[in-house]
Amino acid sequence: MALNQPMKQRPGTAAVRAMDRQAGEAISCQPDADAKAFKAFKGRGVMEGRLAHLQSELDRIHAEQKNLSLVTRQVAGRQFYLAVHRRSVTGQHSLRWRMANMKRGGHLAWSEMPQLFAAQPHQLRDWYRRINETALMLNESEVRMRGSVRWLLQHQDASSSDVAGSEASNV
Repeated sequence: MALNQPMKQRPGTAAVRAMDRQAGEAISCQPDADAKAFKAFKGRGVMEGRLAHLQSELDRIHAEQKNLSLVTRQVAGRQFYLAVHRRSVTGQHSLRWRMANMKRGGHLAWSEMPQLFAAQPHQLRDWYRRINETALMLNESEVRMRGSVRWLLQHQDASSSDVAGSEASNV
């Protein structure tokens, strides 16, 4: 084919589908699709995929919380640091400020931090404020994501019992 010759125009997509449909009906004498063929598909496996995605996001958030805690522990001469607090009953992970110089460091509220900042350089105070904002964001994300996982697990259990009940009644 020479480069200077015009290319043939292809029929539009709708025209191609119409021609294929006419040719198929003429050969098979049957409609395009039987709607009953799709009835068996009920979306099984979709919730498991969503659950796996949410759980991986929750794991990512937990890893970020751990990394942020490690970063605050590396500050030379630190008086406080972030610790990951885990609740075994709910599985909640949250970042909390702790005193570094106590044998078993007590938790600190952010409102107590300004008096501890008085001796810190300005850049370090700003850094701690940014770290605190990140910690709050991660804590909120963890709560939301854990709630989403819990909700999906509850609905997955409910839907699997519904499916098992309907299959048992069909037998």
